[in-house]
Parts: sequence; structure tokens; C-alpha cells
Amino acid sequence: MVDCTPEESGYKPLYEKAGVKAVWQGGEEHSLTNLSFNAAAKTDLFQHDTELEIAYARNWDTVCDAVHTVNADPTLRQALFDSKGCFTSAPDRTERPIRTDAFQLTWSQAWTPELLTQMVYTGQLQNGFLSDPYRAVVLTPVGQYAQEHHPDNRARQALALRAAYYVRPLKGSVRVGVRAYRDTWDVKSGTLELEAEKYLFAWLRLRASGRYYRQSGASFWSDDYTGGEPTFGPRGQYWSGDRELSPFSSVLVGGRALASWTADQKRLIGLFQGFQASVGFDVLFYSYSDFTLAGRAPEDTKAYIGSLSLTALF
Repeated sequence: MVDCTPEESGYKPLYEKAGVKAVWQGGEEHSLTNLSFNAAAKTDLFQHDTELEIAYARNWDTVCDAVHTVNADPTLRQALFDSKGCFTSAPDRTERPIRTDAFQLTWSQAWTPELLTQMVYTGQLQNGFLSDPYRAVVLTPVGQYAQEHHPDNRARQALALRAAYYVRPLKGSVRVGVRAYRDTWDVKSGTLELEAEKYLFAWLRLRASGRYYRQSGASFWSDDYTGGEPTFGPRGQYWSGDRELSPFSSVLVGGRALASWTADQKRLIGLFQGFQASVGFDVLFYSYSDFTLAGRAPEDTKAYIGSLSLTALF
């Protein structure tokens, strides 16, 4: 899957042969409809030690928005309160398009039986309504607010390097990854990931992981658009209420336990070839250096994420 595309759901393979794969997918929410096409091709070289893959994704999204007066100044546009009437003939609702093209190049290399590396380059072009129709931003000291206003175009690119090493005496592996990102909104970020995994038994392994992420803010980001330049006030002709466009950092720590059972000769319970189960728990900490809610720092800066899965193999 090409990086940075919406989550896949309900896709159906159309063609898959000789390392080539194409997928259509579609989805619908209360205020968004989505149609996507994904295609990928890969090949092995040098006795399967080298794998090259190229992928492409195209998204046709449609966002519900309020009807605004033709050529109305963006400072006068009001945000939506709810999704009532979206994608119907309601006179106060309209539809705004978003088009996304994403490209990905991947090089995976096995240097030794224990060492594997991977390099991934991702590029993405977006055009259309890239604001949130429900977010409003205060623009003047007297409290005038308007729907957030983002540029209609955004180009993104990222480069990721990953390595995995299997430590035979410990029956475990260590993985490390770094990723650099930049876009035309001047958001720059870096990510560092570490992961360790060890087999306790042939059927049970434990995994511990950690991730550090840090980014700069968009060129038009401000925590207060009511003042003057450059410390406060709007950055050019755009404004945003999205805290993910502000400078921030995050730290994730977590662990997983993964178990699997495979039938040697007879099927398990007379029906299954095997079972797979996993349980995990992560804690995610956020730190915002600029974003506030009415002058107060956000309090929802910690997230607890639990997961549980059970798979039966026929």
C-alpha cells in the first residue's frame, strides 16, 4: 500500500499476476465519500536477495461543505455544525472534491541471513478542499470567526530507512527505522523507531517497541490570528485550527505478545490448520509547544491503545 493514503476498506483485487497487483476500493462516511485505485509491481533479483517495488495510488474524495456565496471572502465563510443534509439535495449543502496521487518506491535488501535493510521513498500530490469543514478559527480581537482556510495544493515527500538484525544466540531480532518528511506547507518532521522481539517458546514471542516523532509547524500556522505579524496573527492568506499543523512531538512505548499454534498432521479440533492470537498495549504521549485552546494548553495529550486479535486458519 502506498504510504499516506486513507485506510483501505472493502477493496477487491482486479488483477494480480507476475508481481503486478491492481485494487479498486470505495467507502462512504457522513461527510466524506472515497473512491481509490491502487496498483503495485515488484520483482526479485540476485537469487531473491533484492526486492524492488513500485506502487501508485489515486484517490477521488468528495467532502461535504456548507454552501457559500459565490466569490465570498474566505473570512466570511462559516463552518458546518453537523453532517445533516450532506450528500443530499439540501439547499444549504454542497460537495467539494479532493484528488490525491501517491507514489512509492521500495528497495529491500538481504545482506546476510541475519541482516535485512529497506529504503522507502514516498511522494504525494493533493489538490482540492484540504480544510476541515467543521473547524472555525477566531480572526479578530472582537471574536469574528470563519471556517479554517488551507491552500488548495499540497505536495509531500518522505524517505524512510529501516534495518532488521536477527540475533541467533538470543533467538530474537532488533529493528531500527528513521524517517524524514517535508511538504510544501513547510511542515518538516523526523521519526525514530526501535523494536525488539524474542521467542520465549516455539509458539510464543514477545515484542517491545518505541517511537519518537517531532515536527515543525506549517508556514501559515498561528496560535492567535487576532494580533499582528510576525509573532502573532495570520501567516499570509491562510489560517488553521488543526493542531496537527502546529509544532509538536510525541513518544510511543508499547509491547505485544504473539502466539501461534500449527497442526502437524491432524487438524486442530478436527477443523483448523492453526490459530494465531496477539495482545498488545501502547501508551502515546503528545507535547504541544504552540497549540492552545482559548489560551489553555490541551489536556488530552496522552492515549492508551489496547489490541486483541484471534485468527483461525482453515
